[in-house]
This record gives sequence, C-alpha cells and structure tokens, in this order.
Amino acid sequence: MLQSFLSSPNRQQAIYAAQLLSVILSGLNFTLHHNNQDKATGNNYVGDALNYIHHHLNHRLYIDDIAKELNISRSYLTRIFKASQHISVNQYIQQAKIHQACLYL
Repeated sequence: MLQSFLSSPNRQQAIYAAQLLSVILSGLNFTLHHNNQDKATGNNYVGDALNYIHHHLNHRLYIDDIAKELNISRSYLTRIFKASQHISVNQYIQQAKIHQACLYL
C-alpha cells in the first residue's frame, strides 16, 4: 500500500506525508517515554529533572546544573534517571533536542 502511495503522481505530497507521520510517531513515542516516571518510589526528582530539561532545551544543558537545581548529587541523579527512564540523562537531552528540532521542520 505504501509503495503504491509513493509511486502515485503526488509523490512529493506522499513523501511529505510520510515524513510528517514519522515526526508524529516520534513525538508520541517521546511523550510516552517522557511520562514514564518512577511511581513505585514516588521519586519526584526524575519528574523535576524532566521539567527542568524541557524548560531549558534552548540552552546548553549540563547534568551538574540539573543536579544543583534539584539539590542532589550528579551521581544520584544519573542513577535514578537511568533506572526510571531506561536511558541516560545525556541521551534523553539529545532525544528531546532532536524531537524539538523535528517540530520546527
């Protein structure tokens, strides 16, 4: 079905639609991943870190600055973040920045 859609006379529109669908699905995956917080322990630090990251995406983000803002150590932040989100803080920041850039396309 996708192949016939891409070979249609409106190929440019089909490519654009496929790219748009990709961005939407990426955003949905990112949002679902973003909302996956550590509810078992009631850990608010990860949620606060996520909020800090999303409010400062247009700036250079450092783990030390996030930890300082939350008044916890860098090692504790990286450990609980990885346990909760299943990716590192830096990987999450990169994904968030890529997602934001896709929205501007």
